[in-house]
Amino acid sequence: SMAAPLFNVALRDTLSASRDFYTVVKNAPFSVVITPTRPLHPLPRVISVGLVYSQPPLREVSLLRKTSPLEYKLHYSTSPREDFPHGKMTIEVRLFVLSSQHEGETFKLAVQLDNGHSTLYTEPIKAVSKASSHTRKTSSPTSSSSTASYPSTPVVVPSSIASVPSPTDDCLSGSRKRKSSSSLSHVLKRIEREQHRQRVLIDVLIQQNQFLMASLAPVLSVGSSAVPPSGLSDAESDPAVSLVNDLSLSHALEYLPLPHLIFPSPPTHALPLVGSLL
Repeated sequence: SMAAPLFNVALRDTLSASRDFYTVVKNAPFSVVITPTRPLHPLPRVISVGLVYSQPPLREVSLLRKTSPLEYKLHYSTSPREDFPHGKMTIEVRLFVLSSQHEGETFKLAVQLDNGHSTLYTEPIKAVSKASSHTRKTSSPTSSSSTASYPSTPVVVPSSIASVPSPTDDCLSGSRKRKSSSSLSHVLKRIEREQHRQRVLIDVLIQQNQFLMASLAPVLSVGSSAVPPSGLSDAESDPAVSLVNDLSLSHALEYLPLPHLIFPSPPTHALPLVGSLL
C-alpha cells in the first residue's frame, strides 16, 4: 500500500476555488499552510518557494523585469493545537504574474524544505487581475469562526432588455446630426459670401487703378511738353510751367482728389482742378 503523505498542503485566503484550480488576484496576499501528519522534531524549515506551471514537466515560471514572479513571508507555529497538533508552517504569498499572460495556464507553488524532504506542490492556481467577477470562497480557519460573511446579490439585467436601444438616445443622436448639418451649411454660406465680397473688392481695385492712370495721364503729358523756350531765362519762364515741370509722380498724387479714388466712376471736377494748377 502507498504510504501516507508526510505533509498536508492547503491553500487559504484565495479568491475562489473550483474543482480544477484555485483563483487568486495578482499582488493580493494568500496563504499556503503546511502541516505535518505526524510529529517531527524539529519542525522542518522552508528553504525556498518557487512558481511552476501546473502541467508536466512543471517548468519554472520566470519574469523578464523581476528576479522572481512572487514574494513570500514565512511564519512557524510549533505549539500544538486541535487543527494542527504537530505544528504548522504558514507562507504568505503574492504573485506578480497573470495566467492570461501565459496562454491561460495555471501555476503551482513549489515549496522546498530542509532536512532532505521532498519538494511540496500546491493545487493548481489561476492568477487574475481583478476580483470584481469572483466571490471569495476560501478563508483561513481562524477568521471564519470569528466573522460572518454575507453574500452579495448582484443585479443581473436580462440580455433581451439590455439589448433594446433607448428611444431617448435615438432622439438625441438625430438631434445632434441635424445640428451638425445645419452648422456645416451655415459655414458654407459664410464662405460663399466672403468669396463674393473678395471678387467685388478686386473689381473695385481694378477700376480704381484704371481711373488713377487716366487721371495722371494729362498731368504727365503736360509736364513733358511744358519746356521753356531756349531764348528765355529761368526768371522769364512761366511759373506755372516750371511748377508742372518740377512735379514728380508723388507730388501729382497729392493734387488729385483723393475722395474719388475709392469710387469706380470718375469725378466731374478732377480735370478742371488739374487745369487750374497749370
